[in-house]
Amino acid sequence: MPEPYTPNAALTDDYRCFLLDTHFDGDQYMTGYTIDPDADAIVHHVIVFQLDASVREVAEAKDAAEEGAGWQCFGGPNLPMSGSRQGTSINVDTTALNAALGKQGFQISDILSALQAKEIPIEAANMTIIIQTLDEMGVDLNQLFADMGIDFTRLQAESIGTRGILAAWVPGAVPTVMLPNTGRYIPQDTVLVMQVHYNLTAGVQPDQTSFVMQLEPYSPNIIPQSSAVFVAPVEIPCPEGVENPACDRDVAMQEVQSRQSDAILAMCGQDLSTYADNTAENAYGYCDYTIPYDGWMVEVSGHMHELGEQTRVTINPDTPNEVLVIDIPDWDFHWQGSYQLAEPLPVKAGDVLRLECWWDNSDGERYIVWGEGTSDEMCFNPISFIWNPLGTLSIEDIMGTTG
Repeated sequence: MPEPYTPNAALTDDYRCFLLDTHFDGDQYMTGYTIDPDADAIVHHVIVFQLDASVREVAEAKDAAEEGAGWQCFGGPNLPMSGSRQGTSINVDTTALNAALGKQGFQISDILSALQAKEIPIEAANMTIIIQTLDEMGVDLNQLFADMGIDFTRLQAESIGTRGILAAWVPGAVPTVMLPNTGRYIPQDTVLVMQVHYNLTAGVQPDQTSFVMQLEPYSPNIIPQSSAVFVAPVEIPCPEGVENPACDRDVAMQEVQSRQSDAILAMCGQDLSTYADNTAENAYGYCDYTIPYDGWMVEVSGHMHELGEQTRVTINPDTPNEVLVIDIPDWDFHWQGSYQLAEPLPVKAGDVLRLECWWDNSDGERYIVWGEGTSDEMCFNPISFIWNPLGTLSIEDIMGTTG
């Protein structure tokens, strides 16, 4: 943080975003990091967002408009959505692309036909999807981009990398050092915004949380990691016999600041009937996701709040190929963190990833839905992958044992 910030004493939960100074000498890979909360008695979590250069002026204006360091930012940086993206939109000279394709007997229309056959709208086709489609068509990718004067290795790093959550801290987290030969790609013009959630039930004090990165200059020999966030619904009723207006879900949805519960249910293909059997003592939430590409899972974590009892991640659940990735059977809010797998776990396109959470609200007096306040709940799991959509990488490449 550029200067100390004293949270707003009128709030129970103060969410503040800070624009971090970056002076990168060229594109970088982050190969490790640590986040050090200054006033750790009141810091609930820290998230560092990696955003496009296009949002810098808006972020600077927000910072200048409010008294003190940073700006209020419940739920996220509150910057234009275009500032955070996964993958890269096509931004090349179509004439040059068509000419380069023509040397190999293809045309741009062949790409559009291939996307249509896979039922992928062109507006949804980021560079990762385009590269994979070209490879499936039989295009020599290295030659194609060489003919266009484009550094293919750098393009892959940009397309696989995520502009969104770059790093995070929760109570119990320790410094992160990534696998040899890997890192998270950071273009030189990246805007970094750090969100700090202060829970002020323990009082108010100044804070100057720090974010320290271990960086390596861009190299085609470094393999990009990508971080994805997985969530599951939170539907936790009051104990049986408790009569309180706050035990009504509609009331809970009105009172919570982040009203995402219905959207998360829909995203997971569920509705309230899915959790009709939930009780206060044994509330459950889950969501299944489809793995988009071949690759490896390299790091996993879990995040709930103070009612959490257990969280678990499984690949291909309820099948002969089931793999239990992580199971935390005795959740402790003050003992969280990320877990780097001893060996990267291979995943295949089409594999199912299931996230599960359990909670105990047996002493509660209100219905609990998804929310970012400490007294709300979450089922939230960032996971890091190394994607291998073209099949060009091996486990030896990742572990640095090639040759």
